[in-house]
Amino acid sequence: MKKVPAIVSVQSMVAQGFVGNGAVVAGLLQCAVQPLPIPTVYYGAHGACQPRRGGPVPATLFYQLLTALKDREIDFLLSGFLGSSRQGTILAKWLEERRDLPYLLDPVLGDDPKGLYVSLDVVDVVREKLLPRADYVTPNPFELTLLAEGELTALEEGTKPRDCNKLYQGAKKLLQKGPSWVVVTSWRVDEQAQKIYNLLLHREGGAWEVAVDAVPKKAFGTGDLYAAILTAGLARSYTVKQSASAGAFAVAQSLQKASEQDMDTILPIGLTTDLFEEKNHSQFNITVTTLGKEEYNIDG
Repeated sequence: MKKVPAIVSVQSMVAQGFVGNGAVVAGLLQCAVQPLPIPTVYYGAHGACQPRRGGPVPATLFYQLLTALKDREIDFLLSGFLGSSRQGTILAKWLEERRDLPYLLDPVLGDDPKGLYVSLDVVDVVREKLLPRADYVTPNPFELTLLAEGELTALEEGTKPRDCNKLYQGAKKLLQKGPSWVVVTSWRVDEQAQKIYNLLLHREGGAWEVAVDAVPKKAFGTGDLYAAILTAGLARSYTVKQSASAGAFAVAQSLQKASEQDMDTILPIGLTTDLFEEKNHSQFNITVTTLGKEEYNIDG
């Protein structure tokens, strides 16, 4: 019998809705991967729900949960939202003892137009301690600009999205800090665009674009699910391009289901059984394009 991959997921946890580990666990199970969830915070719901009830997992408890996995056979580590900079420091130290463990960093720091939703010391620990150790990093355009340029200003609702070439240049800066791959998620040409793009860049110079039909629904948890499916694909030996396409497919389906149920988070339940089967991707017209100088100022 083929071994089932196991992925540690360091994420937020909420009592209702599918964000953080709620989205990740559902996504990993959909991919026949065993989730090993480590919570960073416990909240009643996602951060847009007020008043916010719950709070961060104490650093001592967080450390104990990671330590419990010290001798566990693990195939991948995925980390997302951190409840404190102390958690990031503990995670970085734990990673020093697991140098052979592949690591995907989803830097859940903020977005456009909401801006930053963690403290600046969390940003610092992600940039200085976790990013250099990551093999893969999946920032959205706001997070990429924050990590590469230190820019804290979010784009206002309805304004033109961030320049694609600047995102490419920012991704090259992140690649110089350690990761082999940068996957820039959820980029649009403009607010009315019918496509959403994920930009894949490799340290050796390759660049690809995964395009997917935009689902007219806004919901929380899309980035968490995308990172989960990407990580699951890598753990199951799919390529980054195949895994990124599967992630886009899963998110599109989950948004469509959330729209049908009028939910404010994604609904990653009852998705297509094999997310990695490319013939299924035609439902949302998912394409992968190799990019060259005509798309980006590669020599820039």
